[in-house]
Order: sequence, then C-alpha cells, then structure tokens
Amino acid sequence: MTLVWALSGAWQWMRGLGQREAARRALLAAGYAWMGIASFKLIVSDLDRADTPLRALAFLGVGAIGMAAAILAHRHHPEGNA
Repeated sequence: MTLVWALSGAWQWMRGLGQREAARRALLAAGYAWMGIASFKLIVSDLDRADTPLRALAFLGVGAIGMAAAILAHRHHPEGNA
C-alpha cells in the first residue's frame, strides 16, 4: 500500500506540472502530501520489524520513485537550469 501511495503522489505531482495555476497548486500539494505520508508510513509502520536488507530495499524503492519524478519534472521544465 505504501508503494501505491508513493506512486500516486509522484503521479499527482507530475500531473500538476502541466496544469494551470489553481489546479497546479492543488496537484503539487497533493503529490507532496502523498509522498510525505508514504515516507512516514514506511519509516514508522512498515519497517518497524523489518531486517536491515529489507529496510534498505524499501528506502531505495521509495527514493527511486522520488528521483524519477524529479528527473522527469526537470526534463519537462528545463528553463530553470543554470
């Protein structure tokens, strides 16, 4: 379930990049919120009794979702580059 929440947050965040101002803010906020909730749930609940290799894989998976979303957003709006 945590993976679904993280993917949903990333999708909403990416979707917000192409919207107009009102919808953009709502989707970006929802995306950040779902990714934050998923990360919090991962740390507090899901990995409470997990062993170290499973924790590492879970953090890498959720981190990969965040990095992929950031890379795609960067490619979508490259005008902010220096």
